[in-house]
Amino acid sequence: LNPILGLVVDRDAQTWGKGPEWAPEKYGNYYATSALIYAAVKLRADATVRPVLRVYETRGKDRVEMPKHPLAQLLSRVNRFWTRGDLWRGTSTYMDLWGSAFGVLTKSSFDSPPSEIWLVRPDRMRVVGSPTEYIKGFIYERQGQRMALLPEEVVWFRHFNPLDELSGFSPIAVARLSADMGQQALRYNERAFKNGLLFSNLMFTAQGSVADSELNDFYERLKKRFATAENAQRPLLLGGGLEPKLLGFSPR
Repeated sequence: LNPILGLVVDRDAQTWGKGPEWAPEKYGNYYATSALIYAAVKLRADATVRPVLRVYETRGKDRVEMPKHPLAQLLSRVNRFWTRGDLWRGTSTYMDLWGSAFGVLTKSSFDSPPSEIWLVRPDRMRVVGSPTEYIKGFIYERQGQRMALLPEEVVWFRHFNPLDELSGFSPIAVARLSADMGQQALRYNERAFKNGLLFSNLMFTAQGSVADSELNDFYERLKKRFATAENAQRPLLLGGGLEPKLLGFSPR
């Protein structure tokens, strides 16, 4: 971030933001691991980019488009590296993952209008409340460094959170149980179809006691024989004294 945005905050400060539990880092991992969440988030983000934003000035009863207005130029050229589409796609993605999106404004001088917008990860931003001004400022943390930002230096979009007014409400907070169950089912099915033998559905009985070395050798032999898809459906041959039994219906 540009140093003009603020001062580095004392790392020993005990209170430096509100509501970090509402935007944990792990929420971002769902975008890379859940096919359903990725599809839903990307669909909304791509749709957000399609409308063209215009700036108008109201003159009496008329509206006049202002293509040269500083705001119009800022929205069309977000910063030196990002396009308008990058800004809106990122904003929508952050909103759907963490329930908040923060755009940091940079200026060439203190009195000049904003010249660039930079999106920052919501899980690294904290909102500092004020008893008189509602929001005292923001604190952004990255690579162990904390930077204080004034309210006018940050544009904050958020889903309303009825449980914490200084935090956004992430849709992942509601959807994570379903996403977790879906991921676990996929991993279970992958193991079930990758291995020809379903160990969770079989029980082996032996005559007499079985030494630890014999038990370990037995498991190792099963693993080598059935642990890949190429070995699926191969017949099972047991030694003397071992008898297989099915435990109910097959999970497959």
